[in-house]
Amino acid sequence: MPMRFRELKPKNGSHIVLEERGDVIEGYHRAHVAVVNKRGDMLFHSGDPRHYTFSRSCIKPIQAIPILSLGAADHFGFDEKEIAIICGSHSGQDEHVKTIGSILKKAGLEEDQLKCGGHAPFHKGTAKKLCGEYSRIHDNCSAKHAGVLALCKHLGWPLDNYTDPDSEVQRTILETVSTLGEMDPGTITVAKDGCSIPNFAFPIDRMALMFAKLGDPTDSQFQRELTTIRRALIENPHMVSGTDRFDEVIMKQRPSEIISKAGAMGLQTVAARIKGEWLGISAKIEDGSYAAVTPLIYHILEELGMEFKDNKYSNKTIKTRSKEIVGSYKVIGSLEIGDRQPNPFLT
Repeated sequence: MPMRFRELKPKNGSHIVLEERGDVIEGYHRAHVAVVNKRGDMLFHSGDPRHYTFSRSCIKPIQAIPILSLGAADHFGFDEKEIAIICGSHSGQDEHVKTIGSILKKAGLEEDQLKCGGHAPFHKGTAKKLCGEYSRIHDNCSAKHAGVLALCKHLGWPLDNYTDPDSEVQRTILETVSTLGEMDPGTITVAKDGCSIPNFAFPIDRMALMFAKLGDPTDSQFQRELTTIRRALIENPHMVSGTDRFDEVIMKQRPSEIISKAGAMGLQTVAARIKGEWLGISAKIEDGSYAAVTPLIYHILEELGMEFKDNKYSNKTIKTRSKEIVGSYKVIGSLEIGDRQPNPFLT
């Protein structure tokens, strides 16, 4: 007999995202979730809250910190919209391209110095208009590359090796990540992301901790930089992602209460102001499904007391190519209060 939603009753401390087609479950996505305050206290969790995985694009706001702390943003006069897109994964829309062009111009850089490669814009209308004639600037990571190059230029570091994990700029970014995440750098695994810039693997509760500090930077060693980044992201959600994409949608639903950043392979991290306190929430779908993580985030935030109107991400459906609804996603399970064990990754 086929398994159906109503027949599954997971225990507290676990979440599963189910895909149903014709009342039969054909997708079963196990999740890992950490909910942390800025002091590093594990308030809630499900699955393994210290699941070790790459941070992917969720880390971009943290990678941007040295661009501010070491003076490049001030020196080149980057505005908040430009800072936001440096932290984002843009859709290649006209406003995004214009903003990145401004970053490059202010820093005296050229598009062909970006080592991000390139892909068609995420925004379908823009991609259709370009008819395959996209360039590096349309890559969703191009603003991050522009920001890192600007930092190198400001400090007189080489521009041709900025994606090398052993370069001075990447060592500086790694140090920033380990400091803000309160980790021993030796516990972080480094490997290149899809855009060729080094990415970092560590437990998801450390990602949640960094976003809790982004939500409330008070007393952080990077208070000034995080305050600027937080304001830039909250005021410019379109620069974080793009039209009708998850990060922009959820940030516009709760202005000044949510900062959201998507990552590849089923990873999503948010800072959310819950009952007056900023919490960091990091969720990872074990099999890497990004389609499954967006309804999960809504489910978790609603468990924590936030309310939302239904939208295509919270009430996610499965459609045929002719737009007929034939199934849906459903999240089952719940958070468990508190922690289970000491954190072996703490410094």
